[in-house]
Amino acid sequence: MQELEAIEVTISGITAAFRVPLAATGVIPSVPVPTYPHLLGFVACCMGTYYPPAKIRFGFEFNVSGTGHDLEKIWRWDFKQGKPKRDDVTAIRKKEFLLDPELKLYVINDLQGIDLEKVFKCPVGVPTLGQSQDVVMITDVKKIKMVKKESGAIGATLLPFDYTMNPMPLGRIFTLPTSYEYPKQKGGLRVPKNIRSFIATSNKNGRQTVKLHNLYQPKNISENEKDMVIYIQDIE
Repeated sequence: MQELEAIEVTISGITAAFRVPLAATGVIPSVPVPTYPHLLGFVACCMGTYYPPAKIRFGFEFNVSGTGHDLEKIWRWDFKQGKPKRDDVTAIRKKEFLLDPELKLYVINDLQGIDLEKVFKCPVGVPTLGQSQDVVMITDVKKIKMVKKESGAIGATLLPFDYTMNPMPLGRIFTLPTSYEYPKQKGGLRVPKNIRSFIATSNKNGRQTVKLHNLYQPKNISENEKDMVIYIQDIE
């Protein structure tokens, strides 16, 4: 039976927001669960340095109590000179945010010499889930074992979408990258990598049964969660 060693991180906050890429006008919606670039940025913030995407794998469950809308001030950017330059023109836009986020994050570290347990217990940066005002608290960090499963019951998470999935989980479909490549020179634009369709699953009606590759079950779960599994995403 295949096992993984993982770091289980419990995170809670007051608000969170995961802006849908390319949404720039009207009400700016939030993806209902964290995206993988957001989670990669969360780890990098805690480390205080860039983390190679190919050296890490994630799984998570996410819960919120509801959603709300807020107004925020934004600056417009000018790209006429071939690189971004902030304009003096400002605007007000309406954005969606998530209330009372609770994140259970499972991190598999493939980068030698990095103690992620220590990183999450003593983060270098201020951990957030979204923008700088979405500050969160890391309430628990521990090493666990995870066992590979062929199927199981998932909560609210982010799965790669495949129309042949059977059973098909309920959720909203988004086109998202798994990571970003950042420019080596100052002033360049980041480039999204491995853009694909994902389904943000919902747990409003309880857990959903799925049959999928890369499903793992934490060995520290209680008896009443014996069918629970976590999808582990390879970050490329």
